[in-house]
Amino acid sequence: MEAKRLRVAVGIYAVHDKAVAMMAGAHDDRLKMERVKRDAERNIMSNDASIASLKFLIALESRKRKVAEENNEDSK
Repeated sequence: MEAKRLRVAVGIYAVHDKAVAMMAGAHDDRLKMERVKRDAERNIMSNDASIASLKFLIALESRKRKVAEENNEDSK
């Protein structure tokens, strides 16, 4: 009877240890996922800033070209 109780107790502790290990792993996974999410958000913001800069440069070049064309027409 005592041996059976010991086996049950050992089994309970083994299950408990596995559960603790799983929770620790899940916590690590959650931290990794949060880190990946933050990195992705940072990349998106960086890409948005790059796109805005490119749009500005394209608009600036377009204005320069338009002014150059107007100056050419005025000189004729």
